[in-house]
Amino acid sequence: MEIAAVVLLIAVLSLQVFTTLRLRRSPSCSAEQKRVQTSLVWLVPVLGAVMVLSVLHQDGELFERSAKSSHVDRG
Repeated sequence: MEIAAVVLLIAVLSLQVFTTLRLRRSPSCSAEQKRVQTSLVWLVPVLGAVMVLSVLHQDGELFERSAKSSHVDRG
């Protein structure tokens, strides 16, 4: 039982760290948004991380679409 608790704790902490790093590298969020979302990730474990990752994923798709649509082929 103790091993399962340790594995669960490691998994949750890994998710929290992964989400925090991904958020810090995101070009689509302002510094204030990053601060608030980082707080959400750490104050509401798992659910906060899942919510922030979902937003980052949606923002990433929008960012990629806008970058592709603004690309003009000059060839």
